[in-house]
Amino acid sequence: MTHVFPRVEHGRRDPSTFVSRIPLDAPPSPHDHASATIAWLGNSGELETLVRDRVQAAGFDVATAKTPRGHVRAVVCEASLLASAAETHPSLPLFAVCTHAPDQRDYQQALAHGARALRLLPAESSELINDLSSLATSSGRSRVLACLSGHGGAGSTSLAIALALASSSRNMPATLVDADPFGGGIDTLVQARHVAGARWSDLGAASGTTDAEVLLDALPLIDGYRLLTFSGTREESVNPQVIASLANAPGTLVLDAPLGAGIEPHVSPDITLVSVHPSEYALAATVRTLDVLRGVHPRTRIGIALRTRRRGESYRARDVAEQLGAPIVLEYRSAREGFVPGLDRDRKGIEAACKRFLAKLADSGMGGGSA
Repeated sequence: MTHVFPRVEHGRRDPSTFVSRIPLDAPPSPHDHASATIAWLGNSGELETLVRDRVQAAGFDVATAKTPRGHVRAVVCEASLLASAAETHPSLPLFAVCTHAPDQRDYQQALAHGARALRLLPAESSELINDLSSLATSSGRSRVLACLSGHGGAGSTSLAIALALASSSRNMPATLVDADPFGGGIDTLVQARHVAGARWSDLGAASGTTDAEVLLDALPLIDGYRLLTFSGTREESVNPQVIASLANAPGTLVLDAPLGAGIEPHVSPDITLVSVHPSEYALAATVRTLDVLRGVHPRTRIGIALRTRRRGESYRARDVAEQLGAPIVLEYRSAREGFVPGLDRDRKGIEAACKRFLAKLADSGMGGGSA
């Protein structure tokens, strides 16, 4: 289930050794203990002790102030603090606990704030342990970011590569999926076609029930992230069921996917980043692209990735956002011609912009594996 491709003689990598230009360890396993923590929110020391013991019995650690938010799998809180917990961690599974018998108002509050369970401690300790253990046995869900060009030559593929690099540099699992069969192959762009691993041609028979860890282990590891791309064989196509399976693995799943990729019924991105290089033509084309996108993915959040020139632009970011009806969530200057993320350095450009963007997502509680 692997490919061995001809060596790339013209590139900047050494195909015989393939030493990544980014000194990263392999991304952590989706079940890495360092990523398995539960946040506690409460004022009672007695209740905290009870919760801490149950959390550890379920195989987790209790998150501390220094734990990255992307490593938190769920929140356990006092029933009286449900509103605060839901506001602070809007995208995480929420469990409420109390030491008094819950009344009707407690259950109504739990339902209103999306709590998965309301447990009486210590009487329902085993039930809470089972609740948390179910998180340990499930793979969670990726934060799914889709990259789409608003117009020709907008640079969505470079953005997708930079996002995968930025995620892996934060020691979070990252997977980059090339869903454009006519794009030439991301492995060609990053000069890693010789790296063995599964391609789309190997995964035609995979289903949505295929284990995500099995899929990830089969994919090539490039600069700290897993890459799924094309081998270049005839009649090779995207298998949307594979993307649906990969979306069930913690971390960040980055899709370089045109609107016609056929993934719509199987996975809806959490955020679709639309690359734009502002000009009169580009903005007009992007307006049409956004109209189609909103019809295809009506629930996805849309953000504009604005690529500016190194000198002054005729369009300001505020004007672009107003004309497109979508916020600018990522802005960076164009790199020099021929720049490829993962092969070249541009510390103040797209790489830095992607790291800032992912940090904001993590601060908002939308860390990989919890979206």
